[in-house]
Amino acid sequence: MNEALEQDINAFKSFNHFFTRELNPDVRPLATERNAIVSPADGVVSQAGNITEGKIFQAKGKSYTATDLLGGSLERAEPFNNGLFTTIIFHLKIITDCICL
Repeated sequence: MNEALEQDINAFKSFNHFFTRELNPDVRPLATERNAIVSPADGVVSQAGNITEGKIFQAKGKSYTATDLLGGSLERAEPFNNGLFTTIIFHLKIITDCICL
């Protein structure tokens, strides 16, 4: 909670509001290095690799196509053919510094 803009746990209207809370602006600066990878959420890379023939090894050993993941649109999927993918599993941090009633 020390990274959150709102420090009072009771100020959050819902569970979703808590998990989408704003952080203090200087807590997690964006990387400025050339070719840096920046993630929008805390997580762990579970898979990374090539998109071959439109197929992406995505989750739990199941392959998905770029077309499937982009709502069935061949046009939207085409730029990703022969590209790269990364799957990031959301990492839930256990909160130990508050009492939730």
